[in-house]
Amino acid sequence: MVPLPSMVGTTTHPIVRQLRMKILAFEDNVDIEALLRSSGISIEGHEFVQYWNSHQALDHIQAFKPDILLLDHYLPPITGFQVLETMLASEVQRPSYIIAMSSDETMNSNMVAAGADVGIIKHQLASIWPNLTPRQAIYDP
Repeated sequence: MVPLPSMVGTTTHPIVRQLRMKILAFEDNVDIEALLRSSGISIEGHEFVQYWNSHQALDHIQAFKPDILLLDHYLPPITGFQVLETMLASEVQRPSYIIAMSSDETMNSNMVAAGADVGIIKHQLASIWPNLTPRQAIYDP
């Protein structure tokens, strides 16, 4: 696989077969893939992983290297806010997009203030999905 960031959004180039994003979600109550699907959003062709708690979250982020990181605030054993703060203070590569997706708007605002790119009520996640384009797209021949 060869990264081709200059080709992001290009669909007419003859050698582009698929641009895919790596999406990592930390959410303990809602199946995010099913939520997106039920809203008409397909993540087919993208690599998607969801963890149902924040145990070893930094290790998962470092190993997966997501383009999009989805963080719920209310996670056991540590909050999404704590995951965000710890990740941003560490050597772990920052994802292109960090989305705070709590059911609590105040927690989303706090996470945006701490460094997330956007905060949204998780059941409205599909409303911003079309605006997310791969900044570090992977070319998959």
